[in-house]
Amino acid sequence: MGENDLILDLVCGMQMVTDKAKATYTYNERVFYFCGMGCLERFKNDPEKYIEREKEGRIKWEET
Repeated sequence: MGENDLILDLVCGMQMVTDKAKATYTYNERVFYFCGMGCLERFKNDPEKYIEREKEGRIKWEET
């Protein structure tokens, strides 16, 4: 993943460029990106909840 790739914060749904992410976290060999420490902490408390939301399509990319 490059520094200018778009990524999605699975907690709040914010889209950002990878180099603008305020926090990252590796879980099950996958790197997740977050807009801030609050979203990171919420994810760390229950990562499967947010991964499941992504799988079910309950968190989506906004059309730009």
